[in-house]
Amino acid sequence: MASRTIPTSVKVFGIIDLVFGSLGLLSALNSLANFSQVQKVLQSVPAMGKLAPLIPIQMAVSTITPIVLLILGIGLLKRQPWARSFSVYFAMFVIGFGLLNLLATVVMLGGASEPIMIGIMLGTAFGVVFGAIYYGLMIYFLTRPEVIEVMD
Repeated sequence: MASRTIPTSVKVFGIIDLVFGSLGLLSALNSLANFSQVQKVLQSVPAMGKLAPLIPIQMAVSTITPIVLLILGIGLLKRQPWARSFSVYFAMFVIGFGLLNLLATVVMLGGASEPIMIGIMLGTAFGVVFGAIYYGLMIYFLTRPEVIEVMD
């Protein structure tokens, strides 16, 4: 196994995981450091109160996800079998969570017509689509027989 090289797809996802994980962690730390400012902004828009129950969940996930991505990126680049399989399961979780988050956002905002609420729904939808594409590709490439043979 040591003589086999890491498949290109594994290297690509390992590097992208490190980049997304690093940027996500910086963003999460910034949000946590400026939480009082975030609360002021949320309180300044009355309709944002509808989303209040989702915010702690979203903040927790947005803090944990980049840490997991960093761990998975390192694991993929080191050709660790657990990293490949956990990446696939994590990708499924992120796609599922994104869809639930979108559904909850649409249900909680209902027929809101304020531009900011429409922007939030569109932004959430865009995030779900982008995430589904990235994580869908991850599932596809990391479950290829040649990748499984080299990684496991």
